[in-house]
Amino acid sequence: MLHVDDTIAAIASASGGAVRGILRVSGPDAIVILERCFAPNETEPADWSRNARPTVITGTIDVAGPLGAIPVDAYVWPNAR
Repeated sequence: MLHVDDTIAAIASASGGAVRGILRVSGPDAIVILERCFAPNETEPADWSRNARPTVITGTIDVAGPLGAIPVDAYVWPNAR
């Protein structure tokens, strides 16, 4: 059973090809999870890991395997739902 304090991630892109995918991540561990597999595109990265407000971050997510790094817009809600 899901609890309101769980951290969840979901693909929010439509099926089919696209230039960039959309990834939604929300919950208290959202930043910790993104730090494992997400690389922001910023040339001088802002300290997005300290942002407590919902934000959109453009970058790549490493899904491993043959797909490798995929360009995504990560919609992040780094607090309890």
